[in-house]
Amino acid sequence: MQQRLLVATAALCVITGGCTGHADTAAPTGPAPHSAVPSPDPSAVPAVVDLPCGDTIDTVAGRQRGHQTVLGIVQLPTAAAGPALQAARQDGAPPRYFANAGLVIRSDTPAELLVVGPDDLDGALGWGNPARFGRSVRIGACAGSSGSGGWLVYAGGFETTRPGCLTIEVRTGGRSERVKIGVGTACPGQDPPPQPSDD
Repeated sequence: MQQRLLVATAALCVITGGCTGHADTAAPTGPAPHSAVPSPDPSAVPAVVDLPCGDTIDTVAGRQRGHQTVLGIVQLPTAAAGPALQAARQDGAPPRYFANAGLVIRSDTPAELLVVGPDDLDGALGWGNPARFGRSVRIGACAGSSGSGGWLVYAGGFETTRPGCLTIEVRTGGRSERVKIGVGTACPGQDPPPQPSDD
């Protein structure tokens, strides 16, 4: 697996304009520098990874612009909330496409996020410091980690074999909800990325 260091300054730049702790602050999404996160070897991506509480890069309070709050515990840049994410082509064989999108999640509630389709995108989720990629990411309750805000922020994003529309399922406390996320191209009914994605 190709590994690249996630330096603190690059991670903090994920939050456009910084996290101010106010509602409707800028969303932690946008084009990712190729050196910001590791690009996984598809054959080496594990089924499940656990995301440590200590890997957060910031805390925020309130809803982030361009994000949908899912099940009251996680904010994601879904097709229902804003335009598709720009994707950067990652070197490798085969190449992968990475869309930078920080994970914003409640500090006190365990959750699991998993890729449920489509199969031809071979999607993976990766957050942390450095990002840990898997088909499914589990986050435990991080008591005492929220600081002045109720939401934790992790750097990372989504990877696919080509630009496409991922279906992600969020699970918590016996409940689940599925959402669509455009990686490098729009999901049906969604606006395209603000800037063209890498070829």
